[in-house]
Amino acid sequence: MTQASLRIAAALFAFCVILRVPLERHMVTHVLLLLPALAAAGWFAGRAIARSWPGLRSSDWNAGGATGLLTALLTGAFWMLPRSLDWSLSGPVGEVAKFISLPLLLGLPLALSWRRVQLLVRGFLKASAISMALTLAWVYANAPVRLCTSYLTGQQEQLGEGFLWLAVLLGVLWTAPALGIWLPAWSARRLPSLVPGHLP
Repeated sequence: MTQASLRIAAALFAFCVILRVPLERHMVTHVLLLLPALAAAGWFAGRAIARSWPGLRSSDWNAGGATGLLTALLTGAFWMLPRSLDWSLSGPVGEVAKFISLPLLLGLPLALSWRRVQLLVRGFLKASAISMALTLAWVYANAPVRLCTSYLTGQQEQLGEGFLWLAVLLGVLWTAPALGIWLPAWSARRLPSLVPGHLP
Protein backbone atom coordinates (compact mmCIF):
# COMPACT_ATOMS: atom_id res chain seq x y z
CA MET A 1 0.00 0.00 0.00
CA THR A 2 2.87 2.36 0.73
CA GLN A 3 4.37 1.88 -2.72
CA ALA A 4 0.96 2.26 -4.32
CA SER A 5 0.38 5.57 -2.53
CA LEU A 6 3.78 6.84 -3.62
CA ARG A 7 3.10 5.85 -7.22
CA ILE A 8 -0.24 7.65 -7.17
CA ALA A 9 1.41 10.74 -5.67
CA ALA A 10 4.12 10.69 -8.33
CA ALA A 11 1.57 10.18 -11.12
CA LEU A 12 -0.57 13.08 -9.93
CA PHE A 13 2.41 15.40 -9.64
CA ALA A 14 3.68 14.37 -13.07
CA PHE A 15 0.19 14.96 -14.48
CA CYS A 16 0.24 18.51 -13.10
CA VAL A 17 3.72 19.24 -14.43
CA ILE A 18 3.14 17.84 -17.91
CA LEU A 19 -0.28 19.44 -18.37
CA ARG A 20 0.48 22.64 -16.49
CA VAL A 21 0.13 24.97 -19.48
CA PRO A 22 -3.23 23.70 -20.82
CA LEU A 23 -4.66 23.41 -17.30
CA GLU A 24 -3.66 26.97 -16.42
CA ARG A 25 -5.09 28.30 -19.67
CA HIS A 26 -8.63 28.18 -18.24
CA MET A 27 -9.60 29.38 -14.79
CA VAL A 28 -11.89 26.42 -14.11
CA THR A 29 -9.28 23.76 -14.80
CA HIS A 30 -6.63 25.77 -12.96
CA VAL A 31 -8.63 26.11 -9.75
CA LEU A 32 -10.78 22.96 -9.75
CA LEU A 33 -8.35 20.48 -11.32
CA LEU A 34 -4.71 21.58 -11.10
CA LEU A 35 -4.76 22.88 -7.52
CA PRO A 36 -6.68 19.87 -6.08
CA ALA A 37 -4.45 17.44 -8.00
CA LEU A 38 -1.34 19.00 -6.45
CA ALA A 39 -2.90 18.77 -3.00
CA ALA A 40 -3.93 15.16 -3.68
CA ALA A 41 -0.33 14.32 -4.61
CA GLY A 42 0.73 15.54 -1.20
CA TRP A 43 -2.13 13.62 0.44
CA PHE A 44 -1.04 10.28 -1.03
CA ALA A 45 2.59 11.01 -0.20
CA GLY A 46 1.51 11.77 3.36
CA ARG A 47 -0.34 8.46 3.61
CA ALA A 48 2.81 6.63 2.50
CA ILE A 49 4.88 8.53 5.05
CA ALA A 50 2.35 7.79 7.80
CA ARG A 51 2.57 4.07 7.08
CA SER A 52 6.36 4.06 6.93
CA TRP A 53 6.86 6.25 10.01
CA PRO A 54 3.75 5.89 12.21
CA GLY A 55 5.47 7.80 15.00
CA LEU A 56 5.48 10.95 12.86
CA ARG A 57 1.69 10.95 12.65
CA SER A 58 1.21 10.30 16.36
CA SER A 59 3.91 12.61 17.71
CA ASP A 60 3.17 15.52 20.04
CA TRP A 61 3.96 18.18 17.44
CA ASN A 62 0.59 17.46 15.87
CA ALA A 63 -1.58 16.78 18.91
CA GLY A 64 -5.18 16.31 17.83
CA GLY A 65 -4.10 17.05 14.26
CA ALA A 66 -4.22 20.77 15.08
CA THR A 67 -0.81 21.81 13.69
CA GLY A 68 -1.12 20.01 10.39
CA LEU A 69 -4.74 20.98 9.98
CA LEU A 70 -4.02 24.68 10.59
CA THR A 71 -1.14 24.56 8.10
CA ALA A 72 -3.35 22.94 5.47
CA LEU A 73 -6.21 25.39 6.00
CA LEU A 74 -3.98 28.45 5.76
CA THR A 75 -2.32 27.14 2.62
CA GLY A 76 -5.65 26.33 1.00
CA ALA A 77 -7.07 29.74 1.90
CA PHE A 78 -4.03 31.47 0.38
CA TRP A 79 -4.40 29.69 -2.96
CA MET A 80 -8.10 30.44 -3.14
CA LEU A 81 -7.30 34.17 -3.39
CA PRO A 82 -7.47 35.56 -6.95
CA ARG A 83 -4.29 37.55 -6.28
CA SER A 84 -2.46 34.29 -5.53
CA LEU A 85 -3.56 32.82 -8.86
CA ASP A 86 -2.28 35.92 -10.64
CA TRP A 87 1.02 35.63 -8.76
CA SER A 88 1.47 32.00 -9.80
CA LEU A 89 0.97 32.97 -13.45
CA SER A 90 3.16 36.07 -13.41
CA GLY A 91 6.53 34.35 -13.12
CA PRO A 92 8.51 31.27 -12.10
CA VAL A 93 8.65 32.16 -8.39
CA GLY A 94 4.88 32.00 -7.90
CA GLU A 95 4.63 28.92 -10.11
CA VAL A 96 7.28 27.02 -8.16
CA ALA A 97 5.72 28.13 -4.87
CA LYS A 98 2.38 26.70 -5.98
CA PHE A 99 3.85 23.36 -7.01
CA ILE A 100 5.75 23.05 -3.73
CA SER A 101 3.33 24.49 -1.16
CA LEU A 102 0.16 22.69 -2.21
CA PRO A 103 1.59 19.16 -1.90
CA LEU A 104 3.87 19.84 1.08
CA LEU A 105 1.82 22.35 3.09
CA LEU A 106 -1.73 21.26 2.25
CA GLY A 107 -2.02 17.64 1.12
CA LEU A 108 0.77 16.13 3.21
CA PRO A 109 -0.07 17.70 6.61
CA LEU A 110 -3.75 16.99 6.02
CA ALA A 111 -2.98 13.31 5.47
CA LEU A 112 -0.89 13.23 8.66
CA SER A 113 -3.56 15.04 10.67
CA TRP A 114 -6.99 13.90 9.50
CA ARG A 115 -6.96 10.65 11.46
CA ARG A 116 -6.22 12.54 14.68
CA VAL A 117 -9.00 15.11 14.24
CA GLN A 118 -12.15 14.47 16.27
CA LEU A 119 -15.23 13.33 14.39
CA LEU A 120 -17.19 16.46 15.35
CA VAL A 121 -14.41 18.68 14.01
CA ARG A 122 -14.35 16.69 10.77
CA GLY A 123 -18.06 17.27 10.33
CA PHE A 124 -17.61 20.97 10.97
CA LEU A 125 -14.79 21.17 8.42
CA LYS A 126 -16.85 19.37 5.80
CA ALA A 127 -19.78 21.72 6.38
CA SER A 128 -17.41 24.67 6.17
CA ALA A 129 -16.00 23.37 2.88
CA ILE A 130 -19.49 23.21 1.37
CA SER A 131 -20.32 26.67 2.69
CA MET A 132 -17.06 28.08 1.31
CA ALA A 133 -17.71 26.53 -2.11
CA LEU A 134 -21.16 28.13 -2.18
CA THR A 135 -19.72 31.48 -1.14
CA LEU A 136 -17.05 31.35 -3.83
CA ALA A 137 -19.68 30.31 -6.37
CA TRP A 138 -21.70 33.42 -5.60
CA VAL A 139 -18.65 35.73 -5.53
CA TYR A 140 -17.18 34.56 -8.83
CA ALA A 141 -20.53 34.42 -10.61
CA ASN A 142 -21.69 37.86 -9.50
CA ALA A 143 -18.55 39.96 -9.16
CA PRO A 144 -18.94 43.17 -11.25
CA VAL A 145 -15.22 43.22 -12.10
CA ARG A 146 -12.53 40.69 -12.87
CA LEU A 147 -11.16 39.34 -9.62
CA CYS A 148 -8.28 37.58 -11.33
CA THR A 149 -6.66 39.74 -14.00
CA SER A 150 -5.15 36.71 -15.74
CA TYR A 151 -8.56 35.46 -16.85
CA LEU A 152 -11.60 36.91 -18.62
CA THR A 153 -14.91 37.61 -16.92
CA GLY A 154 -16.58 34.71 -18.73
CA GLN A 155 -14.11 32.22 -17.26
CA GLN A 156 -14.66 33.76 -13.84
CA GLU A 157 -18.41 33.17 -14.15
CA GLN A 158 -17.79 29.59 -15.29
CA LEU A 159 -15.64 29.05 -12.21
CA GLY A 160 -18.55 30.26 -10.10
CA GLU A 161 -20.74 27.59 -11.71
CA GLY A 162 -18.00 25.05 -11.08
CA PHE A 163 -17.89 25.90 -7.38
CA LEU A 164 -21.66 25.53 -7.23
CA TRP A 165 -21.50 22.03 -8.68
CA LEU A 166 -18.62 21.22 -6.34
CA ALA A 167 -20.74 22.26 -3.34
CA VAL A 168 -23.59 20.05 -4.58
CA LEU A 169 -21.23 17.09 -5.11
CA LEU A 170 -19.66 17.42 -1.67
CA GLY A 171 -23.07 17.81 -0.08
CA VAL A 172 -24.28 14.57 -1.67
CA LEU A 173 -21.13 12.61 -0.86
CA TRP A 174 -20.97 13.72 2.76
CA THR A 175 -24.66 13.67 3.69
CA ALA A 176 -25.99 10.69 1.73
CA PRO A 177 -24.51 8.07 4.15
CA ALA A 178 -26.32 9.75 7.05
CA LEU A 179 -29.56 9.24 5.13
CA GLY A 180 -28.84 5.56 4.51
CA ILE A 181 -27.76 6.07 0.89
CA TRP A 182 -24.58 4.24 -0.04
CA LEU A 183 -22.44 3.76 -3.13
CA PRO A 184 -20.26 0.65 -3.49
CA ALA A 185 -17.12 2.80 -3.86
CA TRP A 186 -17.66 4.29 -0.39
CA SER A 187 -16.82 0.95 1.20
CA ALA A 188 -13.42 0.90 -0.50
CA ARG A 189 -10.43 1.86 1.60
CA ARG A 190 -9.30 4.41 -0.97
CA LEU A 191 -12.26 6.68 -0.10
CA PRO A 192 -12.58 6.34 3.67
CA SER A 193 -12.84 10.03 4.45
CA LEU A 194 -16.15 10.29 2.60
CA VAL A 195 -17.86 8.06 5.14
CA PRO A 196 -18.56 9.52 8.60
CA GLY A 197 -16.57 7.75 11.28
CA HIS A 198 -14.12 6.06 8.92
CA LEU A 199 -10.45 6.83 9.21
CA PRO A 200 -8.12 7.42 6.27
